[in-house]
Amino acid sequence: MRQILLLTLFLLSTCTVMTAQLSGGPIAEATRRKPNERTTEIKIYPNPVVNNFNITENDEIQTIILFNLVGKEIKRFSYVSGQQYYVGDLPKGMYLTQFVDKGKRVISTQRMNKR
Repeated sequence: MRQILLLTLFLLSTCTVMTAQLSGGPIAEATRRKPNERTTEIKIYPNPVVNNFNITENDEIQTIILFNLVGKEIKRFSYVSGQQYYVGDLPKGMYLTQFVDKGKRVISTQRMNKR
């Protein structure tokens, strides 16, 4: 019974993410790469995260957005150089972390594991 429930939840979340990608939702925008687009190296640490995470310094970032794997926005932070970001109130699981610049363009999207 538990295996069936887990399989159903997995399939549901996979279908939802695929629908979001096809409809041009935030996950689709995050995973799309444009030709000649400069890639910026941004790292989340520590990963897995317990209560707080840091990111490598980057002057391009304005906003950090956390999504669950279904594509729903969970948290939004304004980027401040050297700041720690609190996620201790989130349940354990995998999240997508999207980094957005001042022009509202997605710079990078990375997975974050919350423990």
